[in-house]
Amino acid sequence: PGDVWGGFLDTIESASARYASQAILVGRLNKANSSTWEARWTLSYLGKTHRWQHRSGQVGELIEQGIGHTTELLLTHFSQSLVGGSGSMQLEVLGVHNLKQYRRVVDYLSGVHGVRGVLTEQITPDAARFSLETEGGSEAVLQIIALGDVLEPEEIPQSSLLYRAIPRKSDEGGQQAALPQPPLRVYRLNP
Repeated sequence: PGDVWGGFLDTIESASARYASQAILVGRLNKANSSTWEARWTLSYLGKTHRWQHRSGQVGELIEQGIGHTTELLLTHFSQSLVGGSGSMQLEVLGVHNLKQYRRVVDYLSGVHGVRGVLTEQITPDAARFSLETEGGSEAVLQIIALGDVLEPEEIPQSSLLYRAIPRKSDEGGQQAALPQPPLRVYRLNP
């Protein structure tokens, strides 16, 4: 509590490391005088720190303002990340064993900011592979997925990353050439 009250962000970030959080929001609420409350907020996200404060006679209003400002900061970041056209990416989600889990993943991915479309490419008894049409590329989408708790990145050795060959026109010798696609991103569905 003393570190939170004092705003010692290094200590708070160290304590928060066990939760693998992408963003940390710290709020401090105190009575400024007999009729006014004051809230001080600190948001740490991707190495940047934002600090602001609000005053109000209502505690609920202060909390709404703090959450609203946090939302604006994150949306501004994601909106800037999404500038630059459209693209596509592939995800494989492990731990998809039934229709209910499949529907959960599709609904989640469809609702992620920056995803324009979700196409199912392959379903196996233990996983599903999707192609996502994105606005502005995959980085912002991956950051948003990392903020959620539905999908967890699955660590796979670099040597085992899968590439899907994209057919090209035949070269002069009649050989069919193929171009590798970027590595498939693999996630696990959280229960």
